[in-house]
Amino acid sequence: MLFRSTAVEIIQNMLLLFLKYRMRLEAESDIVAGAVFITAIVVLPFWVWASQRTDKRAAYIYGMFFFIAVMVTLGFLSPSLGFNVVIALACFAGVGVSAVHVLTWAMIPDAVEVDELQSGARHEGMFYALVTLFRKVASSISIPMTALVLGWSGYVSNSAQQPESAVWAIRILIGPVASIFLFAGILFARFYPLSREAHAETREQLAARRDAAVD
Repeated sequence: MLFRSTAVEIIQNMLLLFLKYRMRLEAESDIVAGAVFITAIVVLPFWVWASQRTDKRAAYIYGMFFFIAVMVTLGFLSPSLGFNVVIALACFAGVGVSAVHVLTWAMIPDAVEVDELQSGARHEGMFYALVTLFRKVASSISIPMTALVLGWSGYVSNSAQQPESAVWAIRILIGPVASIFLFAGILFARFYPLSREAHAETREQLAARRDAAVD
């Protein structure tokens, strides 16, 4: 959760700068952002299906690898390719954004049920409070980091032009740096113990315990 939130924060912070100074598409930034989020909404049912077809962990990992590929491609995209290619990549990015959000939130109830089986009580509030905390920590990491890197690169706030070093910094942040955080999230997800079979077993044990308590 922490790593993927940090990656998303970096991408959000850099997107407008990338469109303005690298792609020269500042006027079209709302359209690009809209393409990302509309696509993310449209493909939500696909990720639900994918998580049922395999399991949530596997679907999450596939989605993150896809998202990484898109962001690295975007970071090294040539301005000469123009608006249509940017919109296409924005739609592909929306597929990854959808996976990031729907599958992360879908795994939290599974963890709540495992905790209930082990502790005998449900602690939904604690888990969702941790999610909020991770998102705040992600902001506290991404905002100073991007500001520091841009400062080192010679970025001039609100300037019509940026030095090439600043443009490179924006590209590296939105592509490889964000992808490193996404990949770190994949590594942690790889060791996530709740497969579909393990979750089904957990639910069976909880149901048996509740039935015994009623009797």
